[in-house]
Amino acid sequence: MVLAANVQPDGPQGPQNRAQQLAAFDRGGMVAALREQLAPVYGIEENQGLIDLLQTQVQAVGIERFRRQLRYAAQRPGLCGASALPMPMLALSGSDDRLCPPGCGEEIITCSSDARSSHQVLQGTGHLLPLQAPDWCAHHIDRFLTCLG
Repeated sequence: MVLAANVQPDGPQGPQNRAQQLAAFDRGGMVAALREQLAPVYGIEENQGLIDLLQTQVQAVGIERFRRQLRYAAQRPGLCGASALPMPMLALSGSDDRLCPPGCGEEIITCSSDARSSHQVLQGTGHLLPLQAPDWCAHHIDRFLTCLG
């Protein structure tokens, strides 16, 4: 099961997005980068409670750990190899996710040769889908696992 993920290590906007995020960190610190770069990309600009929660997490993580995460995002191996994965997959996407848009979920499902694979998209949510809609995610995960079982 994958949440807000992509098959390839980096999309066409990846290098530019990371450069903008790091520039915001350098200019105004972790909080500025969260508010200027991450909140809009995550699709949570209007959710002050979620932004406050993320701000606390961002400050705890620190800039060096975030820099390492950005480097890994650009260099990690792809999720799918040369052949299809012989297992069912569930992809959950937020319709407004700019980091991993719903097309990424569709691409992930094509990596599976199992007909039970499924991709579900929730309208009006962004990259932080499990935080924005935990009940919706739990419902689809439960339904997916029940069908396997």
